[in-house]
Amino acid sequence: MDRTAPNIPVPKKWFVDGFCRYCKRYLRKHFHVLAANANSISTLEVLPETPIIVYGNHAGWWDPIVGMLLNDRYFPGRTLYAPIDAKALESYRVFKQLGFFGIELNSLEGARNFLLASRVVFSRPNICLWITPEGRFADPRDHTQELLPGLLHLSRHESRPWVVPLAIEYTFWEERQPEALAMFGKPMRFDAESANCRSEWNQTLTLALRTTQNQLADLSIRRSNSDFQIIVSSHLRRNWYDLIRSLRSLLHKSPAKIEHSDKFANSDKFANEEPVPKPSQGSSKR
Repeated sequence: MDRTAPNIPVPKKWFVDGFCRYCKRYLRKHFHVLAANANSISTLEVLPETPIIVYGNHAGWWDPIVGMLLNDRYFPGRTLYAPIDAKALESYRVFKQLGFFGIELNSLEGARNFLLASRVVFSRPNICLWITPEGRFADPRDHTQELLPGLLHLSRHESRPWVVPLAIEYTFWEERQPEALAMFGKPMRFDAESANCRSEWNQTLTLALRTTQNQLADLSIRRSNSDFQIIVSSHLRRNWYDLIRSLRSLLHKSPAKIEHSDKFANSDKFANEEPVPKPSQGSSKR
């Protein structure tokens, strides 16, 4: 059995930055906005040089792209790493150069390789490991899936990483395009004095994620843009019918109302604002 450390390339910053710019343009074509709950952002200040694990629900295909943009926005200077299904990685090989590493799901050997790869990641400075411990796609309201044990093992690593729950939803409000909404939970850290309380710590991790999901669900139902800080906005992408309506309004000297509501109406302004937290996380040599 090969237990050698896997080869995980260190992502090049210029390549990651370029791909994030592409992802923003790509997201604008398919979503009205990508936004994160404003109140939860202020909890993200963590100790410099300490590894971070962000673990979230697996809502859909967009999760890796959303994760990259959230990492770029709220964890500046942190290098993103994330496990992904080995077969899927072969279909999207560009992700190998972006910090993603392949694992075989639903196998003991795959679980062992995941832990080996994660230890390699933890040995590097200023990292943020993003994982979806449900192990499958699941509706954001479906909380029946138990979290895979890899999260428990990693959160008890000797480096004592900060562990941050993350909830993601893709939901339609009033516009033609859906909203991509995210919310962070309060960062946690395993207490070394409670080393024997594995089951209690696992319950804590599970409860933190499900609570964050429920809180985001309430905000999604509430449909108030004041709860969110915008990361990416569609900038009122218009089709031919919208252009005709705009021209008609111009001729009649009346304001054109393209969107169906005023939610995220100031999206251009907020999308360019600096993130709320300003953690001193050091520079990353990527």
